[in-house]
Amino acid sequence: MHIRQATLQDLKEIMCTTELAFENELTSDNQEHTLVEELMRSDSYIPELTLVATIDNKIVGHIMYSKIKIDVYDGFAMAPLSVHPDYQKQGVGTALLHYTLSIIPLSVPVVILGHPSYYNKFGFVKASIYNIKAPFEVPDDVFMVRASEKVKEKGIQGIVIYSEAFQ
Repeated sequence: MHIRQATLQDLKEIMCTTELAFENELTSDNQEHTLVEELMRSDSYIPELTLVATIDNKIVGHIMYSKIKIDVYDGFAMAPLSVHPDYQKQGVGTALLHYTLSIIPLSVPVVILGHPSYYNKFGFVKASIYNIKAPFEVPDDVFMVRASEKVKEKGIQGIVIYSEAFQ
């Protein structure tokens, strides 16, 4: 498996992989693939944190972060993380998460919306512990932030302001 930065030329294959990855997800609105395109064309797009995992030059996974604000502080939202169904439970998502989280400073808050049983393994906790809130109704346990004493020390708290692409 090879991890590299995604390009706009990868967009169609990323969208296909993402659509397939979320196809049978009960908590999904099945629009994650369109979110990818909207984010890649938005001001909140972070090329350095938009990566693909490839096997034999085929995109089998994708991860993307976008810029957010929490009060006056800059942060990142991770969404979506997608792995082609044929490659799930083989470490692709884990590799993408470990790689990206290793390059994001602990002083930068990272929020996600996802399954606690999966993301807790990567150091994510309920965002409410940090008094960080989603701008929409969401169960407390699925809106998470990467645990970080540096975020706590900076006093980062408030309502997350997402890119317009999330609307």
